[in-house]
Amino acid sequence: MKKIITLFMTFILITGLTGCGRDDSETESSGREASEIKLPKEIDYITDMKVDENGYITLAAYERKGDYNGVISISKTKDDGESWETLYQREVSIKKRENHFTEAYLYFGDSGVFFEVGDWDSEDLRNSVRKRYYLRDFDSEPEEFDFSWTDFNIDDVNYIDFENSYGMKLWGDYAEKTELYRMSIKDRQIEQVQLPEVTGPDAMENDGKYVYVLYYPEIEEEAATFSEGLKLMEKEIKENGHGIRYDMRENKVHQSDILDKLAKKAMLWDNIENNDDHNYSMYAADTYSEEERYYILNDSGLWRIDKDGETLIYKEENWLKEKYYLNNLTVGNGAVYFAATPEGGEMKLLKVADNQ
Repeated sequence: MKKIITLFMTFILITGLTGCGRDDSETESSGREASEIKLPKEIDYITDMKVDENGYITLAAYERKGDYNGVISISKTKDDGESWETLYQREVSIKKRENHFTEAYLYFGDSGVFFEVGDWDSEDLRNSVRKRYYLRDFDSEPEEFDFSWTDFNIDDVNYIDFENSYGMKLWGDYAEKTELYRMSIKDRQIEQVQLPEVTGPDAMENDGKYVYVLYYPEIEEEAATFSEGLKLMEKEIKENGHGIRYDMRENKVHQSDILDKLAKKAMLWDNIENNDDHNYSMYAADTYSEEERYYILNDSGLWRIDKDGETLIYKEENWLKEKYYLNNLTVGNGAVYFAATPEGGEMKLLKVADNQ
């Protein structure tokens, strides 16, 4: 998910991780192998990725040039990384101040792209400042987004496109209520999306096309111990875990048994099986398939969720043994792509074929 990469890279930049390649991963036999796609040399991390019907990969990326400067770029390959074409580059910078550093993220929208430039205070992140800009095309000058006409701030608006965006607003002392809004930045209009009744929302994420809401009912029974509490949560998720998919382009809500399987799989990992050193689940829909199909990526592996249930299609043992950062889950036509980075190591872009 897109918000995960932001948190991940903020951590990396503050702690100063450096690159040192490693190739000692063990792959569990799951019927699939991953091929590595060579990345452009002039990038430090991927911020977004899309794959078209021909398998052409377009990457949005960032390269650090010290604490106060960097370069955002968009590159495209038609041959799985053997060669790359640079479509766009732009330098970003902040004012030099002690304990400050910059980072930037560039994301693809339906109409153009947008990027965010952060001026981060490593001593107190609350003093950090972020700005977002919209780029209509590669020949235009960026336009800064103005949220002053709403009661949203930059953290509330999770997907930005010039025509349509959506915002997720958390309410209450413990963010116990989540509301979804559809926004038109162009026309300065905002309306709440009417979702089916959701009790105890667990997660709301997006993959650039859909917004996913995963939830299970609040547990009223009190547990005497933490272990008993986990058992109650596991039982409730297995019995009453549900998922909703909202299509941002079509403004439609979708529910299904397959989506419920996705929700249960993701929530069980994130709440029961996970720990602080592991990645939370990322999920994406296979929009090329005529049948409803999703993929989940976390440290337990890459899973396919469809009418046949859940199928493990790829796994690396080191994802559970060591600390890895998994990001940029993207579904292409007959293949799944994602980035995997061992702590202190180099990012790899992997491709797993899954022709169904």
